[in-house]
Amino acid sequence: MGNNNKKNATRHNSEKKKNTVCASNSGISSADLKDAIVSALREYEQEKNNISPEGINRAGGSKNGFLHTLIIVLSMPFARKKTIKGSETVKLLTSSLLGTVFNCLRIAGLFITVMALAAIGVLFATESKTLAFTFKVCFLVMTVFVSYLFAGLFRRVSVEVENISDESLLIAFFAAVGTWISIIIAAVALLK
Repeated sequence: MGNNNKKNATRHNSEKKKNTVCASNSGISSADLKDAIVSALREYEQEKNNISPEGINRAGGSKNGFLHTLIIVLSMPFARKKTIKGSETVKLLTSSLLGTVFNCLRIAGLFITVMALAAIGVLFATESKTLAFTFKVCFLVMTVFVSYLFAGLFRRVSVEVENISDESLLIAFFAAVGTWISIIIAAVALLK
């Protein structure tokens, strides 16, 4: 019985070698085989995600994201139930709102930077050079640096928010920003 198992194993191994030799002698180079496998994997991913290449270029390659958002918003009341698939609208609107919030914060940071620079100029023109003058200038220089740093940070965040593809992460980020905004509004209301 032990000999039969060895004979079967030997016969099975020789069949594998024959199949391997036939596949390698069929005239397909390894580069062509690799390209075919990569192409098949790409097609599988496209079918899995149910996204056409035109849709990817139209949504991601658009230079005017605002126009694309406006078209989607204006066509929402007239969309047919059959044509609505996935949650692209939620993702697009959430990323647009977050991008708008961070762009407004960037503009506010740049405005504070310009105003602090103007205040430094006014200080040099109007005040005498005392110890209080030095503290005011140091405070304004730090304000310029911090506000400019935050303006750049908010610019990067607004671009990154528009590139987020995970809807759950985007919605969680939107909820966090909404929470911060409500805390700031409540604090301002308490101070009045």
